[in-house]
Amino acid sequence: MSQGIPSSIVPGGPAAALLVRTRADRRRALVNSAFQGVALLAAVACVVPLGALVTFVVVNGAGALNLDLLTRPTRALGLGGGAAAAILGSLQIVPIAAVIAAPIGVLAALYTREQTSKGQKVDACIYGTVLALQPMEINFTSVSGVETRRAGRGHQFLQGVWGAFRTKDGWLCLAGVDDKRWPDFCRVMGIEHVLADPECSDNVTRNFRGVKIERLLDAVFPTKTTEEWMSLLNS
Repeated sequence: MSQGIPSSIVPGGPAAALLVRTRADRRRALVNSAFQGVALLAAVACVVPLGALVTFVVVNGAGALNLDLLTRPTRALGLGGGAAAAILGSLQIVPIAAVIAAPIGVLAALYTREQTSKGQKVDACIYGTVLALQPMEINFTSVSGVETRRAGRGHQFLQGVWGAFRTKDGWLCLAGVDDKRWPDFCRVMGIEHVLADPECSDNVTRNFRGVKIERLLDAVFPTKTTEEWMSLLNS
């Protein structure tokens, strides 16, 4: 008792603290329910179109399921063909995606465990990683119906200062030489004369129509070792 008032409701007493916690819990529960509702609506908004798409594909494509679909290569849109290249490509890319995604997920979980003392479930989306590795190729083939060429030592679409180049004792991967870095890159490579060349004038031209600069770099890179080039490019 305090001046005739039960101690259970004295400000700062046990009951008052419990009341505050109860209000906070109710507020937290309301916010949690609201976000759960939003998440449920978002899930429904994603699942319904996906279900409709799967149904459409099954209904309209069931008649095309045969051995040719699994064994024949892709052809141009409207000319038939199969999914052999896509299947083979998936078998090659999925292990690579797993090697990329799984360690990152494990390391993130270990870091969180160390910082918060709470365990984590590792959920690495290999399919999502595969899609993230080839957005340009997927978009191109989806729109045109034409299968992209093999990337080889570079990229299906990018040439010029993009790809792997043979040095005197190995290989060096090159990317990110934009317009800002281009003059310094030419100076390091000893090819300042191409700065005024219209075929190497800007980033778009060099990367998408860069056959000329690619051949020039193929001739220059073998003159030094990988370590020598790395030292020059990082200086």
